[in-house]
Amino acid sequence: LNPALRAGAFALAAVAPDKRWTGEGVVDIRPTDNPAAIASALADPRHFSDPSSRELFGLVRLMDRAAAAAPRVAIPTLTLMGAHDEVLRPERVRAVHDTIPGAAAFRSYPDGWHWLLRDLQAERVWRDVADFALTRGETATVGRALREVDTR
Repeated sequence: LNPALRAGAFALAAVAPDKRWTGEGVVDIRPTDNPAAIASALADPRHFSDPSSRELFGLVRLMDRAAAAAPRVAIPTLTLMGAHDEVLRPERVRAVHDTIPGAAAFRSYPDGWHWLLRDLQAERVWRDVADFALTRGETATVGRALREVDTR
């Protein structure tokens, strides 16, 4: 997680745990390059929005626990990273990925953001995820099988 966001979440949880945040004027994070995906998320009543300081800090703690558990992952794992992600630090994602034992694949997308599966280039990510799932991580090159049959 971006160090400034981590420190802010900790401080806000301590000072104003029930304060709700819209993100406007406080943190300017662009989750995707897809304006339609943002509009859709904001219109969805199930979308997690206006979190409290306590909820934000809980999310930070959840990410820390996931990172700590990575060395115990016992199944083939695909880690995806968008180069434009403003929430997660690429070097930290890679460092956590490198602690995963066994069949683990890492893919970084130069045009990717935090919402990789909703970005404008999401179809490429979908293919890589599908290929990994269909081959159970057994191929060395994620996406190769689908690209070979792609007629475009």
